[in-house]
Amino acid sequence: MKEQTRLIRSQAEKSAFREHAVPLYLTSSFTFEDAQHGTAIFADEIDANVYSRFSNPNTSEFVRKVC
Repeated sequence: MKEQTRLIRSQAEKSAFREHAVPLYLTSSFTFEDAQHGTAIFADEIDANVYSRFSNPNTSEFVRKVC
């Protein structure tokens, strides 16, 4: 397999559900453990998804593949 093909076909690790393709995260926002956790994420102290316009697992994977 050519390197370009291998790179674009790579995908995030499969979950316990053993999905064939990367799941689509069709949500506009993500939850936090508590208020302090949410504050840390918004302050960029923790790397996590907040709001789909800023970050989303699908967008992150696309960017990784293109880079």
